[in-house]
Amino acid sequence: MGLGEPLSDSDDAARRWTPQPGLRLEFDLERASLSGVALGDPAERVARFGAPENGHPSRDEAYEYRARGFEIGVRGGRIDFILVLWDAGDERKHFSGDVRVAARAHRLSALSAEDDVRALLGEPHRTRDELGKRTVFYRRGGVEWQADFARGRLTAIAVRHPPFLSDD
Repeated sequence: MGLGEPLSDSDDAARRWTPQPGLRLEFDLERASLSGVALGDPAERVARFGAPENGHPSRDEAYEYRARGFEIGVRGGRIDFILVLWDAGDERKHFSGDVRVAARAHRLSALSAEDDVRALLGEPHRTRDELGKRTVFYRRGGVEWQADFARGRLTAIAVRHPPFLSDD
């Protein structure tokens, strides 16, 4: 490979990861973790989910598992966000695990109404409306929770550290 040529998919070690057998998907908001992988953990902890779907996850600092409804972002070798998704257009791409809030498991979906999710999460720190979409922000210590809605239905929940947009 010459100077300046892009890496091939096989050059990224993450593309060879194998999933941990029997791993159950569970997104715990209080612990800011997905199946035991938490904000601040080294990027290598993502290996338990197997090879990501995107071509250059380590270089791009994004490990996409869209077919399973989640994505994990990294900055400086450490996990800085976890995003779970409910794609209203393709239910095969919904996050299928439980979402834990206040030590209780909840099954959320693309049919979860905004009012129900907000009742579960509490009063937001801030709300932003843009082009028919609403994002509500929560602060829990140094961690930000973010819930996205379109047409009054849940599309995503993320945890981030440091907070991303809640003060803009």
